[in-house]
Amino acid sequence: MGLKHVIYSSNFQDGLGQTDLQSILEKSRLNNQKNGLTGLLVYADGLFIQILEGESHRVDTTLRAIIQDYRHWNIHVLLNESIEKRSFPDWTMGFVQEDIHHLRDLLALEGTFDSQALNSRLTMMNDFPPLFIEYFTNKLRAGSNLG
Repeated sequence: MGLKHVIYSSNFQDGLGQTDLQSILEKSRLNNQKNGLTGLLVYADGLFIQILEGESHRVDTTLRAIIQDYRHWNIHVLLNESIEKRSFPDWTMGFVQEDIHHLRDLLALEGTFDSQALNSRLTMMNDFPPLFIEYFTNKLRAGSNLG
């Protein structure tokens, strides 16, 4: 089976807190390790952007489970493509909590956005910025929350 990565965005269900976020992260790391997946979860004020990478069928199965998870809503698959090598080979799920305004700037978007508006705006992007992955790869290597 070939490798692929999926990048999706979603909003965190209203009323859920830091404990729920930590639970998602811990469960993701366990499941990803079991399924041979790696990736990155970026969280910014109620917005998730996640990169999942691994064997194609395992990424697809995990994405279907995420879509069924009540804690995520307004899910948009931004990129779904074959890859030659992993961007995050050492992290079952790297995690970065980011300021939403900084995230907007990284994605080269203009205007003022809350997490829902930014999530909707992401679906209108023609190309996902390659520097986005590079930025977070470097940030994780510099010592953020590795998984």
